[in-house]
Parts: sequence; structure tokens; C-alpha cells
Amino acid sequence: MTTPVSMNRCGSPCRFRKKDLETGKALSGARFAVYEWNQEQQNYVPYAAWPELVTAINGEAVSGKLYYQKKNEGKFRLQETQPPKNYFGDYVDGEKEKKG
Repeated sequence: MTTPVSMNRCGSPCRFRKKDLETGKALSGARFAVYEWNQEQQNYVPYAAWPELVTAINGEAVSGKLYYQKKNEGKFRLQETQPPKNYFGDYVDGEKEKKG
């Protein structure tokens, strides 16, 4: 799953929480890649300062400050790269794959 994130010029950390949709239980160990917009390439590219975030025991992950730059237009994206233990990811291109 991919989540867009926008930042201001002063820099802001990104804070989010991962939880089980059915039980509401906090999920630790989920890994997320951090991407920033590249105006020249018209695409999201890996963010070198914070390439990966991992959720803690409370299900929360917090990045360092993400900064607005002309090149990234203040646009960032998080993409789950590895689900927590005992969960599986069935995502394709940021959308949940429909099985049936």
C-alpha cells in the first residue's frame, strides 16, 4: 500500500501507526520505504536521508524531518515493503490485489 505525504518548507517528521484493521491491534515490524517526488523525472525516487522506516511495538514509525525542496515539491510517499510477522502482503502497485 502506498500513502502520499506532503510537507512544508521548514521540514516535518512523518509519523504514522500501523494496526490490524479487524482487531485494532498495533502491528510492529512492518517495513516502509520512503520516496520523494523528483520533478525532473516526474516520478518518485528513494529518499536518501530516510530510506526505510520500521514500526515499533506500539505500531508507530517516525521519520526524521522531511524537507520541501524545489525538486521534490514537498511531496513524499511511503510504501510498505514488508508486512509484520504473521501477516502477508498481497499488494500490487500500491493497490490491494483482488483475488477471486
